[in-house]
Amino acid sequence: MSSAVVLSYHDAVIRQSDIDILKTNSWLTDSIIGFYLQYLEKEVYMNNDFLFVSPEVTQCIKSSNNSEIPVFLDPLNPRQYLVIFFPLNNNENVYSSGGSHWSLLVYFRLENIFYHFDSSNDMNDLQATALATKLQRYFDKNSHLNLKEGNCLQQSNDYDCGIYLLCNVDNVAKVVVTHRKFNNIPRISKDDVKFKRASILSLIYRLQKKSINS
Repeated sequence: MSSAVVLSYHDAVIRQSDIDILKTNSWLTDSIIGFYLQYLEKEVYMNNDFLFVSPEVTQCIKSSNNSEIPVFLDPLNPRQYLVIFFPLNNNENVYSSGGSHWSLLVYFRLENIFYHFDSSNDMNDLQATALATKLQRYFDKNSHLNLKEGNCLQQSNDYDCGIYLLCNVDNVAKVVVTHRKFNNIPRISKDDVKFKRASILSLIYRLQKKSINS
């Protein structure tokens, strides 16, 4: 039952096990995060200069040699986007999903600045620095890495890091679209986090109903 497919959405598949995760206080999986980022790309920010990189591709970049990174990024044509979002976790195994913490790395390409939004006392600092260093060499190997700490609300539990990640994605995207602002992005609110699981569940059911009726 837990493996039953609830929704197929572009390249994302949501199963009953993902629904169960969203209904409880559990760590978000790659599939949930990947689904939500695809939704933003396909339906919310279609005409904006945003690229939402999947958790799987981010993990491959993080775990690959510099010479291999174009294999993963070139098909995405990243140089045509102004803002690129990377969902980052601390999993060290490229061959499987896992890890214990999510955070968000955002690259503002024209400014050549990376911001790292970490909801748990910079737990992913080493991973963010390693990933940003590789990405800097890919985008502009002749310039120095400029990695800054994003203004990030801190989580009060050990399971909501993925929720904070998605709320931070929403927040950065909205601020950039509304104010064309790339620095001093304000923190998300506790209410953003509080209602996010229910919001994602509602979105899944709405898209499921739309798919059935189409």
